Amino acid sequence: MEDKLPCISIVTVVRNNLQGLITTAESIQRQTYKKIEHVIVDGASTDGTLDWLAAYKPNYRVSFISEPDNGIYDAMNKGMSLASGDIVQFLNGGDELATGSVLNIVAQSYRESRWDWAYGQIRYVNEKYERIREYSFSPFSLKKLSMGLAFTPHPATFVKRSRIETMGGFRSDFGFSADQEMAVRLGKQGSPNVIDTVITNYLIEGAHGASKPAETARRYARIRRANGLLVGGSRVLDAGFTTALATFWTARAQAGRLRQYTNR
Repeated sequence: MEDKLPCISIVTVVRNNLQGLITTAESIQRQTYKKIEHVIVDGASTDGTLDWLAAYKPNYRVSFISEPDNGIYDAMNKGMSLASGDIVQFLNGGDELATGSVLNIVAQSYRESRWDWAYGQIRYVNEKYERIREYSFSPFSLKKLSMGLAFTPHPATFVKRSRIETMGGFRSDFGFSADQEMAVRLGKQGSPNVIDTVITNYLIEGAHGASKPAETARRYARIRRANGLLVGGSRVLDAGFTTALATFWTARAQAGRLRQYTNR
């Protein structure tokens, strides 16, 4: 049965974050599952990353490039083009695999079900890698995903390389929400396998935190239009929902800032 286990390509995007890259790489090296490759896309770092990469010699295949890119999803698409495994995971610099056995769990799940895509849970951690909370999207709902009412945990998502290549990779014109737009396209083709375990420790200082609530709501509206999933099948209803969602998210963000202020 061993020859039926997949090769897992882990794509890591990084720029001037050598310590984050080391944290990610060490979590991969701790894996008991060894049929893996690590693809690193460095955005022309100047912090010693290239020297570290030259010395990075684990007992699995490694490939890397270092050059300017047009944003994080352009870099991820570059990494996808370098990957040669059966399934692909995008694990960016600073994030880490939660335990040494998670890739074995994923590989066994793939061998049993031969899914096109799957995801597990993520654990939000702070800069000291202390637990904040877990997030799980189960059961999967394409409606909730497209409406922005839930999201697929991108750093804990695995996709067959042949599937993501056929789909053309990430659409960077969707900005910070390009990962969720990809999940919507995948969800339209079939529901994922949901793996009931924490896959990734996700450093909460990620890029998505820089996005304003109203901008995110508008991006989700664009995702629905692009994929034929308008709320109620109506542009009018969809526009009303987008406005309501933006208002709710903005109020929630302001309430969170107020709580931080009052707790000082």
